[in-house]
Amino acid sequence: YTLQPFSPIRIVLYMKKNSALPSSRLRTTFSPDKIPYADSTEIPLRTQNGLAHSHPQPRALKALELALNIDDKGYNIYLAGSVNLGRKLLLKDFLTPRAKKQPTPPDLVYVANFEDHDSPILIELPAGQGKKLKAQLSKTFARIRKEIPGRFEHDAFIKNRNILIDKFQEERKKLFKQMDQIAGEQGFNLDMDERGGLTLYPLIEGKRLSEEDFEKLDADLRDSLKIKGDQLLQDMSRLMRKLSRTEEAFSDGERELEREVINLVLNLFLTPVAEQFKKSCSNPELDKYFEDLRRNIIENQDSFLPKDILVPSEPPLQGTPVFAGDPPSQPYSADLPVPYEVNLFVDNSKTRGA
Repeated sequence: YTLQPFSPIRIVLYMKKNSALPSSRLRTTFSPDKIPYADSTEIPLRTQNGLAHSHPQPRALKALELALNIDDKGYNIYLAGSVNLGRKLLLKDFLTPRAKKQPTPPDLVYVANFEDHDSPILIELPAGQGKKLKAQLSKTFARIRKEIPGRFEHDAFIKNRNILIDKFQEERKKLFKQMDQIAGEQGFNLDMDERGGLTLYPLIEGKRLSEEDFEKLDADLRDSLKIKGDQLLQDMSRLMRKLSRTEEAFSDGERELEREVINLVLNLFLTPVAEQFKKSCSNPELDKYFEDLRRNIIENQDSFLPKDILVPSEPPLQGTPVFAGDPPSQPYSADLPVPYEVNLFVDNSKTRGA
């Protein structure tokens, strides 16, 4: 064999002359007519093992499904991830269809606790019933406030109350006459003011001494009269106790008349509401609240009366005599009435599903 020298091959490249790029090719275009959906909500989600997901997070979706199947208290779900990862969208897409199939949660209302005003009672009601309860009781209280004053002006109530007053005044006059006779025998005069307060005034030479005249007497004489007056009050204590019992009987009788009127009004307005919610809700706590509410209204009926027509709950008198010059007693101050407003804490009246 004879070796021949290698001959190199020449390759010549010819470059095509550059041409201008047309403007129509500077961007990509896509015809909207080729999109089969009106908007993004019509785009179906991809599924994997029957679970819909909008992005590749199958393990997260399985964890959510497991969590929802744990029907017990004390369990929570913690969702973590980077910003703009779509955590809220994931939860919304996953929970919304499932929530619509679940029962609607109950309404929550707070009502007054008449035994402990600082601890209101929380009651669960079917969705929508809390709003109805609040509105219904508000109307009922307005009707009760309007009805009660007129009931106290009815002829039957006025007649029965006048019978009690006449009986009490007759018994009081008899007792006062007896006490005045005992006081006169001891040199004192028993006086009753327009409010029924009893006061002993010493008599000097048949003349009743005023408080100013009493202070002008000799100190020894004043002390002597004071001691004698105190002894007289002790001697009349039996009659004063009897007068006090007479006052209590009058007060009890008057309050009983008022309770009868209040019960009639509550039977007319409150009882139908209680029976209505007992049928629609069947909640023992709500039943008890209506019972306590009725009892509290009867005990505090003055809160439903305008101040200018309040019926006195106590007779306008005081059964214990005082000696002239003793300091006056302080007026009684009643507590504020308990509010009857229902606090609608959670309203699910417009909620559908969980």
